[in-house]
This record gives sequence, C-alpha cells and structure tokens, in this order.
Amino acid sequence: MKIVEKVRDFFWKRAVYQVLSNNKRRKKSISLSEAKSVGIYADYTDEKQFAQIQSLGTDLQKQGVSVKTLLYVDANIKPEHIMENTYLGMFTRRDLAFNRVPKIELLTFYKQFMQTDFDILLDLSLKSNYQDVYILASSQARFKVGKNEGPWSEKVNDLSFVYANGTSLTEYIKLIMQYIENFKSDNL
Repeated sequence: MKIVEKVRDFFWKRAVYQVLSNNKRRKKSISLSEAKSVGIYADYTDEKQFAQIQSLGTDLQKQGVSVKTLLYVDANIKPEHIMENTYLGMFTRRDLAFNRVPKIELLTFYKQFMQTDFDILLDLSLKSNYQDVYILASSQARFKVGKNEGPWSEKVNDLSFVYANGTSLTEYIKLIMQYIENFKSDNL
C-alpha cells in the first residue's frame, strides 16, 4: 500500500470513529410494519438498478411510509436523467474529501439525510465503499440494515446480511424485506 493510501486510511478511520463516538442515536429494532420513515442508501450503477430502488421507495410510500433516498455515484458527475428533489439526493466522487468522506458543507440533501431520525436505514449498496461505512456510522436512524463487511458491520449495522458474489439487487432487496417485514420489534 502506498504512503498516500495509508494516510487516507488513517484519516478515514479517524473520521468514522469520531462519528461513532458522537452518534447519540436511539437504537431500536423496528419491523417494517411499524416504521413511519425509511432511509435508503445505495450506489448508483445504472438505470435498471435505479428503477429497482425507486420501485422499492414507491412500494414503501404506498404503505404510508415516508422515504428518502441517497445515492452515491461512482463518477465525477451526476446522471443527467435523474432529478434531485426533497426525497432524492446524490453525491459523487467529487463530493468526497481526501479521507473519502462526503464534504458536508457542499451537500444540503446529504446533511438533511444524515440528520433525519429514520426508523429504518437500508444500505442497498452491493459494492463496498469507504463512504458506505461512514454514512451508516453517522446516520441517526434507529435501526440500520446493510451488508456484512467484516468488522465494520458490527460497528455500524444493527442487522447485517451476507450475500454471495453475483447476487442481484432484486435478490438482495427481497432478502432484506423478508427479514424486516417479519422482524419482532425490541430494544437493542
């Protein structure tokens, strides 16, 4: 590993530990039937994947759940065909600081998303990125659900899933929804 990468990793870990120690969220396991608000975080990879995320958000809204979606675009520009609004925001590589965490001062929607006290936060990103861990660590959500990424998962998720390489987003969403629909609410 190059020196620059080691320095970036050091500052990234420091940022994650800092938000974890300052995060005063109220942990609580919540089933989907009890949830009034859900945050969805995902990587934007293509239009098909975005349509699946939108479909999930629409289904949840039909159930009376308030939904906000935050997308990470692994590029320097945002896709032109997606319009940001009060329920959907995006950030790109250009919006990340040297230590791979989002530059909060540049991202109004990101800041609002992180401060929202969601009942459930779903991490639907199938790839592992540094910012995924940071976002889960800094979220105020009561119940955080995401992929199992080794030692960081137990620090940032309340419920983690292991999935096989090649698992589609559709399969991953089905797996998560099966669990949280039938989840017994209880304090963590």
